[in-house]
Amino acid sequence: MPLAFLVIVVVSRLDRSERADRERAAYADQFVRAQTGLGAAMASSH
Repeated sequence: MPLAFLVIVVVSRLDRSERADRERAAYADQFVRAQTGLGAAMASSH
């Protein structure tokens, strides 16, 4: 299991595709939204 995790991390870091670039660019906004709720549309009912 630790080997699988290591492989995932390495492959993710080496991914230079256009989609990977978009995901990296969006990470900061997603992190702020997750931590603060700023930018969230509304509460969801579960």
